[in-house]
Amino acid sequence: MKKILGILVSALIIIAQITSVGANSDKLKIKIDNETIEFAMPLQLVNNQLFVPFRETMTLFGYSVSWDKNTNTAIAMKNGKLISSKLGSREITADGKKITLGSVSYLHQQRLYVPVQAIESGLKKIVKWKSNENTLYISGSKNNINVNVQNSNECVIAVGNNILVNITNKYGVNEINDKINDADKLLENNNFTGAIGMYETVLENISSTQNPEEYGRTKVNIGNAYNRLAAMIDMEDNAEKAVMAYEAALKVSTPEKNTVVYAAARNGLAYSYVILAQVRDTEKNISKALDSYSQAMKVYSRDAYPQEYAQIQNNLGSAYLVLAGSKDRQKNLETAMEYCNEALKYFTPEKNIQKNIKLHNTLGLIYTGLGMLSDSEKNISKAFEEFNEVLKVCSIDKYPNEYGYVQNNIGQCYGKLADIRDREENALKAIKAYNEALKVVTPEEYPVNYAVTNMCLSSTYVKLSEVRNSGENLTKAVAACNESLKVLSIGRYPLNYADAQNRLGTVYFKLASLSSKRANLMKAINAYNEALKVYTSTKYPLDYSLNTSYLGKCYKGLGELDDRQANTEKAIKLYDEALKILTFENYPMYYADVKNNLGNAYRALYALTLKLDNLNKSIEAYSEALRVNTLEKQPMSYALIQSNLAITYMNIGDVLDDQETINKSLQASKEALKVYTFDKYPIRYADTVINMGSAYWAMSEIKDTAENLTKTRDCYEESLKVYTLDKYPLDYAYSQYCIGYLSIAIAEASPSENAIIKGVEACQEALKVYTLEENPGKYMEVKANQALLYVNLAQLKGSEDILNKSQEIFKELKAYYIDENGSINAPEFNTDLGYMYYALSKFKNREENLTSAIEAYQRAETMLQEKDNPAMYTKIQKQLGICFLDLSEVKDKQKNLLEALKYYNKAIKNIKNEAEIEQIKIYITRINNDLSK
Repeated sequence: MKKILGILVSALIIIAQITSVGANSDKLKIKIDNETIEFAMPLQLVNNQLFVPFRETMTLFGYSVSWDKNTNTAIAMKNGKLISSKLGSREITADGKKITLGSVSYLHQQRLYVPVQAIESGLKKIVKWKSNENTLYISGSKNNINVNVQNSNECVIAVGNNILVNITNKYGVNEINDKINDADKLLENNNFTGAIGMYETVLENISSTQNPEEYGRTKVNIGNAYNRLAAMIDMEDNAEKAVMAYEAALKVSTPEKNTVVYAAARNGLAYSYVILAQVRDTEKNISKALDSYSQAMKVYSRDAYPQEYAQIQNNLGSAYLVLAGSKDRQKNLETAMEYCNEALKYFTPEKNIQKNIKLHNTLGLIYTGLGMLSDSEKNISKAFEEFNEVLKVCSIDKYPNEYGYVQNNIGQCYGKLADIRDREENALKAIKAYNEALKVVTPEEYPVNYAVTNMCLSSTYVKLSEVRNSGENLTKAVAACNESLKVLSIGRYPLNYADAQNRLGTVYFKLASLSSKRANLMKAINAYNEALKVYTSTKYPLDYSLNTSYLGKCYKGLGELDDRQANTEKAIKLYDEALKILTFENYPMYYADVKNNLGNAYRALYALTLKLDNLNKSIEAYSEALRVNTLEKQPMSYALIQSNLAITYMNIGDVLDDQETINKSLQASKEALKVYTFDKYPIRYADTVINMGSAYWAMSEIKDTAENLTKTRDCYEESLKVYTLDKYPLDYAYSQYCIGYLSIAIAEASPSENAIIKGVEACQEALKVYTLEENPGKYMEVKANQALLYVNLAQLKGSEDILNKSQEIFKELKAYYIDENGSINAPEFNTDLGYMYYALSKFKNREENLTSAIEAYQRAETMLQEKDNPAMYTKIQKQLGICFLDLSEVKDKQKNLLEALKYYNKAIKNIKNEAEIEQIKIYITRINNDLSK
């Protein structure tokens, strides 16, 4: 009896709910990412609780729905995921988990209705009911085209810019065509599930052979429905469904027969490939799209079909815009511009203001992208002209959506301008524009666009951090990324979530250069790994490979702190993994970027292993990058690679004492300076003159010592015109480090107290920035230079007290270089230590200190191979010769003279400097004379 009573109560509840449905249910609206959608069954408002039809809702989001009449349960399935709701229950089951809702489900007109919370809890979407508008807002997964003209991921253009051609001709009044026309009306009103269902019903009652025209028309409009859904929900799945529909239509149509269906199918098919190009195989899918558009144009001529012709021009512009993110940036952006301008001839403000606004927006972004490649001022000025055209007709009150969009684009334009000149001023203007956009773009109504604008805002704060208040602005960049992540969850918006994590990783990577390097690099690695939860190699191969390469940069950074060789080698493995997908043929620009980073990693590995082969691999990687980035096509990237080549050639020339290789380094720097001028790119200019200075230093060891050391000093001091302590602390410290290091060479070539003191002061300036905690590698290098300068000063002034300062520094550093076995496995440190003991032998305990110097030099010798670093190897041989020669004056004269002779003979084989050769010849002659006595 209790059981029967329970059933009756349940039934009464269901009936009571049905009878209290609001009278204006038909007027309730639903919007997905602000796009109005209609259902065949209207929303229901019951006792102020909103209900949605289960079947239509799940179908809209790509689920197949069935009804189990035995259990009165609706079951939705998609890609192995299951959501179910039982009639009269307060619960839904999603992937095996029961979720309790606010009210029970009920039947209305033979359709199961569930509380709106089912969308939020089951489908992981954000929902918001606005009672004053009678509108339910659902945040779907609206996708965007990312026009990545400089790997910035900033330019966002709605996929909806593409235009589909619906076939709505009246064929007669027979039942089939009436059904098709009814379905067309549903599609026009964005009742996608209703339209697709009705089209499918039509297809069950006609034959592709007997009714080819009706069959083709129906398939085209099914494709259109899926393409329009792809712009809001499940981009890849819906685009692939659209492809199948269009291909079916093309089986019953040709340019000569069923012409209208053929052209519309070709246009729609091309659009599907443009969508898919944003997910995978960009060049391959755009190639298919361009071919399909070309076929459509055989029908849609300018004269016969002017409107359709204009639509294709618009669509071709979008296709080339996507392609510009993958290859031949300038060429494809210019092609996109041509097509958009052609479309504008037809889409005037009078004829179609919405399309006119979108086209001007798109042109503005194209010019912004072109401004980063060539004629910067001219192209960015044109971008502003296009955006101002939009603002002439687009106020915040009349067209709020478009107003917010154009303000976002203006922000991006100022952001690009900040990369060229007046970084601070233009970054602040960009921030102002983004904040203006956020007056319209709210997280409730436009969650994805809100997140995207915050991501752009984050990127701008990164730019601003490069000229002022670095830590403060990078912190704001982190906050903006986190603001976007308040909206974006991996379940609801996987792609946008991954994009936000990617940007967050980039900000933390930048922060790592300022403070808490280890902690921030780990945060960057965590963010990139979060992105890789979405960007798998199979589903999103491009994004997977790019994030993998970003991880490589992080591990290279870690290689400067902990487990240096292991982390640097891990970075190289990650770059190699990325290059499995980012090939020269498929993604030439990304290929070049990763090859450039790979070259940097091999150069860093050389510094740790002193194996010359790593420098050769570095040159090989840079040379591959230059196959793509030429001075004419990609001047900025070309200059960056030439700068890196200059460093590597300098390293090789220094190691081999090879004049020809050092000249290659100088030439590479001069190539970079064709782009990096002091006025336009002061930071890059400063970096490049430092590279030139280092090359002149290497040349000084071969010829014209004094002249080339002077050129070196001039270059390093030139960099300080840009790098000031307050604006660029790390770069300032590096320049001071270089000056301090150079002072050692100047003091050895021409002893001068003034030069040595200047070097000590430079080291002290560098140590204002470099700390043992944050920059252990550079800190120890600067301290070692300081110690060597004290050695030189002590020798010059004959002061044991000054030499004691050097001893104290070496004692501090020794504690960090000794491994768990008590060994010092650092050849450069052992060499410096040997020099210090040799100098100390001039003051006291001559035999003891000479012996200690010899032991240090011999430790360094065992860690090097002559073929990998002949210059350093030769320097050690020479120093050992000097030490044994001095030791021969204290004990075992014959034995130690023979040792000195052995080392001098080894050294002279590789020395290129004539003056140094003559000096060693004098020592060899002296030793031979002493031995013959």
